[in-house]
Amino acid sequence: MTDKGLFYEEMEISTADLRVPHASYQRSLSVARVRRIAQNFDERIANKPKVSCRDGKFYVFDGQHTIAARRLRNNGEDLPVACKVYYGLTVQTEAATVRIHDEFFVGTFQEKLEHISQIITNSYKRKNTEKEKTPKQE
Repeated sequence: MTDKGLFYEEMEISTADLRVPHASYQRSLSVARVRRIAQNFDERIANKPKVSCRDGKFYVFDGQHTIAARRLRNNGEDLPVACKVYYGLTVQTEAATVRIHDEFFVGTFQEKLEHISQIITNSYKRKNTEKEKTPKQE
């Protein structure tokens, strides 16, 4: 399958085999967030964690809190998790993906709306500034 030009396959991977690259780009695990996810967890609407397969190892670049919540609900034991496994990514590409995700998708709904509103406002201001700089033709 492809997702915006990237090849991935869906597969089950044991949480014991999933690595979270905190030293490279992942933020620290928030125990409070994990507990909140675990408390309200519904498998029917849960997103599949996104994993990069590099050098025969599986690196989580999106979904570390969901994985930890699944383990918490399983009494802290490892379990198989359905993941989207991407191939051909570099550490830099994974890190860029995490930054984009965090910028647009992390936070409360209100924070997301405010962020999107700010992007639209800035875009509108840039567009108007460019119009003012363009010489008028008579």
